[in-house]
Amino acid sequence: MSICRSASRVRVSLLVGWLASAACPALAWAQEGTSQSTVAQALFEQARKLMDEGSYDAACPKFVESQRLDPGTGTLLNLGLCYGKAGKTASAWDAFKQALASAQREGRADRAGYAQKQIAQLEPLLSTLTVVVPDRADGMEVTVDGVALGQAAWGAPIPMDPGKHVVRATATGRRPWIADVPLGREADRKVVTVTGLEPSTREPAPPSPEPQPAAPVDVAPSGDSGTLGYVVGGAGIVALGVGSYFGLRAFSSWSDRNDHCDAGCDETAVTKAEDTNRFSNYANVAVPLGLLGIGVGAYLVWSAPGEEERPTTTLRVQPAVGRDGASLGVGGAF
Repeated sequence: MSICRSASRVRVSLLVGWLASAACPALAWAQEGTSQSTVAQALFEQARKLMDEGSYDAACPKFVESQRLDPGTGTLLNLGLCYGKAGKTASAWDAFKQALASAQREGRADRAGYAQKQIAQLEPLLSTLTVVVPDRADGMEVTVDGVALGQAAWGAPIPMDPGKHVVRATATGRRPWIADVPLGREADRKVVTVTGLEPSTREPAPPSPEPQPAAPVDVAPSGDSGTLGYVVGGAGIVALGVGSYFGLRAFSSWSDRNDHCDAGCDETAVTKAEDTNRFSNYANVAVPLGLLGIGVGAYLVWSAPGEEERPTTTLRVQPAVGRDGASLGVGGAF
């Protein structure tokens, strides 16, 4: 029996070595990644084209993502223009403010002057929303369109894009207060006052029962560590195969992306680059898990005792339910 076990160990070792070598390309690819500046440039060019076509709602998000990937003053200036064309005056004003600060840091007087000119034209057109909170209850929080409005901003006019805005206030032991506030396109100044929040009538929850011990249950596990080792190792092989598959898909997507960047990256190139990142992430997770599963499975097979060495094992499980949750006690003889 020891001879058979040694032969099994040799076969498992060879299998682990072969699979690990097959997984190396996927791991190397996952580490390479995709150039953020390349994707940012492609998005910028697509946004400029869409803006020239008058598709401002489609162009502005691409400028935003391009700026996130590779920040630049030029992108901010184009984003401000896009927002202005789309009628989002507050967003345009904010983008030009950021562009002004960036141009001043870079020492670009031409860009700073252009941003200042745009800001001066937008400021008389800004619509604002002022949220007044006269009754500040315990634990009060105010949000506008789901974004928290700090206490320092209560009572101050905040530039907002035209359209409907939702103001919501909550406080400890009070019912939520909600108001819809529409803002016009030009110089619409709205003031909304958070009126008294009504007390909540909800009954307090009854106290949880004290912990009650449950009768212990003896569990005799079936199988042995050798069987478990084969199961774990098999799962590891499957995971490694999945990781290798996604590694190959990543290589293929990157090759397709390069084919669409010969004369400047187009929208298909951006899509292929995103696919490459996604497939690489899958491979980067699946391959290490597969190798780990194979290694653990091999160890369990090697360390499994023979029939005459296998001890009798009893496992005792005792559940308990209490005020703060449930617990599970485990003990036994090994």
